[in-house]
Amino acid sequence: MDSEEKEFQAEITAFQENWNHAKHVENERLQFTQIYGGIVAGVFAITNVLNTPINQNILWILFFIGSVGFILSLKLTYEFKNHVNKIEGLLINPTLKKHVGMQLSGGVFSLIKVRYMILIFYVIMCGFLLYLLVDYKWIFLQICLMVALVVFSDIEFRKRLKINEIASSKQINVDVLRNIHFWNVNTLYQEVEKQKTIEKISKIDTSKQDSSCTKENLDKMSLKELKKTYKKIIQMESKKTMESFRR
Repeated sequence: MDSEEKEFQAEITAFQENWNHAKHVENERLQFTQIYGGIVAGVFAITNVLNTPINQNILWILFFIGSVGFILSLKLTYEFKNHVNKIEGLLINPTLKKHVGMQLSGGVFSLIKVRYMILIFYVIMCGFLLYLLVDYKWIFLQICLMVALVVFSDIEFRKRLKINEIASSKQINVDVLRNIHFWNVNTLYQEVEKQKTIEKISKIDTSKQDSSCTKENLDKMSLKELKKTYKKIIQMESKKTMESFRR
């Protein structure tokens, strides 16, 4: 077995491990949510049949379980995204990319995501239980705390992704990067993204399309300008492809 075959087998093994972990994390998140939803529905159904008010202690327990479920789902959401990110990194291999279907994204699919729906479910349930327990004024505080937790978790997760990307591109120790402030990490990441965007533009033959797409001009552009240029080139390539089909 030569080095290329060994490398491909290693990629297959890593792919399988991440795929299995991602499925396990997704099942855990859905199962806990289903169990919690069933318990809440069961408690309200029983009290409705018996025509008796719900005990305050039971409501506090449901609120506590819902809060734990929210935190657990948030943690599992980013565990799942981490495994999916690793899988997408392995899809550079054309053989794997050809046969693997990833999550639908773009358009309406950017809004319809299970992770958002599950988190919104916990926010609504905890808010409703808090309304029954104390006062509606506390719901605003509860929502703010949960949203803040989501925002800070997302910032931390994005920082880790950027650190891994920088470490692999610039050969810098990950532990060193973790001690750097987020804004400095973001600056380094923009440099990495800029180089990657320049490489993607360079792979497309733009000599007949745009004289500004020379190496010197691309190096002078900001990341935002590079992304706009790349988007423009892709749109032009798409237009050319459609025109060739019509002929």
